[in-house]
This record gives sequence, structure tokens and C-alpha cells, in this order.
Amino acid sequence: MKTEKISINLNPVELGQIDYLVSRGLFDSRSDFMRNAARKSLEGYSSEFTHFIQQEDNGKQTLSGVGIINLSKGDIIRLQSTGKKLRIRIIGILAIGTSVTADDVRNVVGCCKVHGKIVADVEIKKILNALTDE
Repeated sequence: MKTEKISINLNPVELGQIDYLVSRGLFDSRSDFMRNAARKSLEGYSSEFTHFIQQEDNGKQTLSGVGIINLSKGDIIRLQSTGKKLRIRIIGILAIGTSVTADDVRNVVGCCKVHGKIVADVEIKKILNALTDE
């Protein structure tokens, strides 16, 4: 999976401690240490993530999860047949198929909250970002 770059500020003592661990071969690099630290910290919040994706849906169809979630033209067609609006709640990546149109999204999606990234046409991203849910 493609990674995103972030930047943090550490004091010289913290950075020295990380460099020492790297020099001892416990981590491949400073980045390796930071990825490991982030993963371990995030493990402690799994109940928070579960709570976010399992909140009441208020009668809407819900597309929720943690990870990479795809929404295809076939999904849109199935959702249209139910007559209910879709509620999207994702932590990770929401990937919208290239055959899905902006009108499809307007007609099917009622609310959307993605903590992460939306991979879609620019117009579709705008629509989804305007359909906030919280």
C-alpha cells in the first residue's frame, strides 16, 4: 500500500534514543521506528474505531469499515433498487469506481465521513466531502 509522508518534531534526547535503537539494529531506520510506534499506539484505540463504524444508521444502508473500501457501479445499481440513501463511514480509503458518475453519487449517497483518503474523480470527491456525517 502506498504510504503518505508526515513530519514530526522531536527533541534531541528523543531523537538520540531512536538513533541509538536504530544503531543497535532494533529498527531499520527512524521511519521504521515511527511506523512501529504508531501501529502499537493505534492498537490501543481499536474500540474507538469499532464505535465509529458501528454507530446507528438511522434507517440508511451503511457502507462502513476500516481499510480499503470499494464502491462500484454495480454497488450503486443495487443501492438504487433499495430506495434508501447510503451512509458511508470509513477509516482508511474509499475508492470509487471510474464508471460511477457524480449523478450516481448524488442519487445514492446520503451522508459520508471518511477519515483517510477518497480515491475518485474530483467532482465526486467534492460531493462526498460536502455530505458530512457527524
